Formats: sequence, structure tokens, C-alpha cells
Amino acid sequence: MKTVLTLSTAIAATFIMAASNALTVDQQQTDIDASKSFTSYSIAQSFTPTADAIKAIDLNMLDGSSLSVGGTAFITLHLDDPENEAIAETEPVFLEDCFNFSEGPGCGLGGGSSTTVTFEFSENISLNIGQTYVFSIHANDDLFFNVAYSYDNTYDSGTLYVDGISQPEDLAFKTYAPEATINPEDDTVLISSENTIYKYSYSGELLETIPVPEFGQWENARDIIPFSDTEIAVFNGQFNPNLSNFNGDTWIHRAFEGWSIAGNATYGGIAADERYIYLTDMMTYNGGEAKGVVRYDRELDLFERFLTNYQFVDITMGEDGLLYGLQNVYGDLLVINPNSMSIENTLDLGHSSSSRATVADKKGAIYLAGWDGVISKFDQEGNFLSSVLTASAFSDIDIRGNHILVSSVYEEQVLLYTTDLNYVSSFPASGNYIFAAFSYLEPQVQEPEPEVKAELAVSSDWNSGYCGNIVLTNTTDESQVWNVALDIDGTISSLWNGNWNQNGSTLMVSGLSWNGVLQPGQTNASVGFCANR
Repeated sequence: MKTVLTLSTAIAATFIMAASNALTVDQQQTDIDASKSFTSYSIAQSFTPTADAIKAIDLNMLDGSSLSVGGTAFITLHLDDPENEAIAETEPVFLEDCFNFSEGPGCGLGGGSSTTVTFEFSENISLNIGQTYVFSIHANDDLFFNVAYSYDNTYDSGTLYVDGISQPEDLAFKTYAPEATINPEDDTVLISSENTIYKYSYSGELLETIPVPEFGQWENARDIIPFSDTEIAVFNGQFNPNLSNFNGDTWIHRAFEGWSIAGNATYGGIAADERYIYLTDMMTYNGGEAKGVVRYDRELDLFERFLTNYQFVDITMGEDGLLYGLQNVYGDLLVINPNSMSIENTLDLGHSSSSRATVADKKGAIYLAGWDGVISKFDQEGNFLSSVLTASAFSDIDIRGNHILVSSVYEEQVLLYTTDLNYVSSFPASGNYIFAAFSYLEPQVQEPEPEVKAELAVSSDWNSGYCGNIVLTNTTDESQVWNVALDIDGTISSLWNGNWNQNGSTLMVSGLSWNGVLQPGQTNASVGFCANR
């Protein structure tokens, strides 16, 4: 069985999905033992949905051709049997004739490891829950693509078909159903494109449009970062850029001598913490020979340059509190301590001539977005974990919690994924200079853990009443005299081993002389009660 399992996306080459139509996995089988050419055989898989609609299907595929040209593949959906007439067809997906369908040294050879490819229907296809459906895979142009499958019939609600005959095997696949809502905890999305900032709600509504001042030809606005609901900082320009700050009403622009980036529309990264803004700097000519990381001190209104032996195409502040500087399009990455501006680690992520932007989560896992339409995930030491192939060319990536945003240039949209690389939704973004960021989110003030935690353990329940014990735990490293309050159902009829009173649904309890003190880490369940509903 192969140990690397790429995960899912859900975007087709020409279809922009409405942001309100998030997707959720319905059926899946993820074991992989081998692959089979579906251009040599007729390959299909049956499944039984538990959702009443389908929007996309993931397959794990690899290139089987050595003809040095790509081709298109698509899926048809059938009722009951692959020989029945198709009831729906996905949008075609073009696949490069290269390892993992990504441009690089493996082109024209055939092979590579399996990569998740998503086939999307142009609209939601209604299904009957519990009915058997079959999807069949097709390829155009007489090319050879392989699809991964499992030797064992591990999926109980369907089977693999080869040339119309069922097999004791299953494809590696996922089906996606439309989901009504997107994570409500995340607020809005900011998109920088063609010197304009667009602010979208998660339902896809355009909330605000902010023009960004221009400073000459090629001096387009690049990456953005929010500091509050109204304040936004922009990497604004190329050979003579400005750090442009918008405060909700006016713009303030700051330049720094020798600061510049090379002539690529995807370069120009910005990151920040509470005090500093960090900007990528590259060696150019006519006064732009300096390079490194330009740091702006917001308190002192002061620019400084660090790491002058390196140049960077992107920079990000990881959720782990470290800076990540992407040096080039080949995946060379520096992990930087933002306090000392010293290098913590040097990583080679091995991307093939297409790395464009990077982020890192709280555990230090690294996500790399490429011009070849691949999002790759690595552990904190740079070991490859998984990837997902889309029909997009990416210029930027951002992260918040368990979601990432990637900017797609050719499809003119920004895509939302989970950090497991499952597709969620998309937002339109016209133009060739597309960068995106999650909007500002007020820091969540975490409620401190109570010194004494109280939980109810019900021991008996007879509908009209119940009994249980209050399990008390001292969460500190000091002795605690306990006095707790908890919400209960009903009215207390009796309580033992404690002093108590009840106000509505709130029960307040304190200890007696013999059980009123809990030692560090101690748990006590001597207090109990019965209540009537």
C-alpha cells in the first residue's frame, strides 16, 4: 500500500463556485494498493449516497503516458449500472503529461505518485438517498492515465467495475455533497487585485471596494495584511514599492531606499506581528541591489534591513510565531526568529520551479502554493505529507486556524480549503495580480480554567427525575477550598455531603468540614444529589 495519500480539492478548470455552496465529504474509500489504466479499460465505481445531492468527485490518479502532451479527463454519472445512460457529466480537467501532473523534470516520462484530482459538476446533481449510483472515468485524446484502487473490497456500499464487470475491489475516491453553510467563526475575506481591495462575506456578498493608489507603470499593489476592521497594510509596487497603510479614511505611503522586487506579478510578500511589518526584498538594478527582509517598526516609524545575504519572493508570519521566508520558486525556505531576526532552520521543500507562497500553522506544518496549481503540505522539518492538484495557478496563500486561502490567477478567484486540503468554497477575483488574506479577527480572550472544575455524573435517570454525583477536580498545584456553581435540569429534592442552594437552573454547592478542601490535582465525587424534573 502506498504511504502517501494526497487529499482533496474541488475546483474545475472553468467553473467558479458560489461561496455559499461549501462542500462536505459524503462517501469515501481512501485505501490505495495499486493503479489501473482507465484508458485501457472501462473503469467505474458504484456508491450509495447518504446525501441528496452530489457536486464533486475526488480520484487519486497518476500519469501513465510518455507522449509528452497532456489530455483531458472527465466523469459520467449513471443510475444502478455503468452501462446505463449517463444522467450527468463533470467539467473536463486538463492533466499535464508529467509526474503528478505538475510541470517539472518528470514530464514526458509517465509515472510519479498518485495525486488527488477533483472532477466537479457544473451544478448540484440531485440524488436519491440509498439508491445505487455509478461514476465512470473517461479520457480524451487517446492518452493514458491511471487511477488508484484497493485490492480489498473495503467500501461496503459499492464496488469497482472493469469493462462492466464488478470486481472485489474499490477505487480510492471521495464524493462531495453541497453543504449549507461555511464556518461562521471566520468573518470575511480580503482580496487584492489590480490595485483594488475587495472585501467579501463568507456568503459571497461583496461588502466593500477600496481603490489602492498607484505609483507608476508596473508598480501594482501586491500582498495585503489587516491590522483591524479598518486598517490594512499593502505591499504596493515593484521596483520602487511603498508600504501603503489605509486607516479606513486615508492612505499613508512609506518608501525605503533600495527596497525592490523582481519583475514577477506573484512576488511581493508582507507579514506582521503586533509591532513590526516584514516585507520581501530582492536584488534588482539601478539602485535596488540591496536584498533581504525589510522590517518596519510601527512604534518608531523606522525601516531596517535584515538577512542581506538572502532574497525572498514571499514572507509570512506562521501561526507558531516564527517568520517563514520563501527564497525562490524552488521551495528553499528559511525559518526565522522574528525577535532576533536570526535563522532557526533552513529547509528544502523540493518544489519544481513553481513555488510562490507559503504559510505555517500552530504546529509548524508548512503549506506551499505553486504556480503549477499544487498545494503541498510539509511537517516542520520539511518532510512531505500530502498535496492537492487543482486546475489553478497560485500566487498567494494565507492561513487561519483550520482554513487556508489560495489565490488563483488564471481562474480569477480565491479558493478556500481546510488545512487537510479539502476544498470548501471560492470567491471571484478579477485581474492578474491576485493576493488574499483573511480579514482581521478580534483576538479571542480565553476564559481561564476554573481552579476547581465541577462536572455532573448521572447515576440513574427515570425521566421524571434523576440522581448523580458532582465530580470535583482541583486543576491547580495548590490546595483549594471549593465553592462551585453548575447548571442542572430540574429541582433539587435532596443533596448530600455539601451545603447548597438553588436559583433557577443554577445549583451552588460548597464543601463541609471534612471534604471542603481539595489537594492539588485531587478529584472528589462525594457530593451527590437527586432532582425532580
